[in-house]
Amino acid sequence: MAKNNKKRIRSISELLVESITGKLADDELAYVVQKLKACQPGNDENLWALIKTVGCAGASQYRKLIESFLHYPSMPFAACTALRVLQCWGYIEAYREEIKKFTIGVEWDRDQEVRSTALQHAKYVLRQGRGFDLELLALLIYFFENPCGIVEEEATICEAICYGFGKDMQDILKNKKDLCIIEQAQALIRTQKIPLPIPLCRPNCYDEEYE
Repeated sequence: MAKNNKKRIRSISELLVESITGKLADDELAYVVQKLKACQPGNDENLWALIKTVGCAGASQYRKLIESFLHYPSMPFAACTALRVLQCWGYIEAYREEIKKFTIGVEWDRDQEVRSTALQHAKYVLRQGRGFDLELLALLIYFFENPCGIVEEEATICEAICYGFGKDMQDILKNKKDLCIIEQAQALIRTQKIPLPIPLCRPNCYDEEYE
């Protein structure tokens, strides 16, 4: 009897593990990319895992493909994963405007997953040349001064501002709420007369709007 030499196609979860461990074969990557290209709302099973598999494989030649999932209303977590992949690949500064937009809030991000991810990545784009992205700093100050009572968010904002002002991450972790730096940031915004923007969408703060 002739042997069946056809290679078994691994599951997406298996391929993700292979990618994480650096063992994903070229033909397996091509298969994942093909599946990812075919994804669309209503036909996007395993989407986040496909994005992460490409990301962990370091296949930055597919940057545009990953970028296309930054705005994906039917599955916000896919947008979160895409943003993380782009940061890991070293492209996060190219998505400064997306981070600001997500920080303000988009209506389809009902659970604020994408906003939370954007806040986590704000520290990487807060500095701009020798100065700061004052618009982003104003956003962070606004949310610091107008909290929703979410402890994690306040800590993330403080971390972003302190990191942007040049503090070492080890120092930040020791003193997660450096009020001296926060006061410097507030003074800078007021000196530069940067208006503090009004957020468009904060569903966890205004639940009655979504009932």
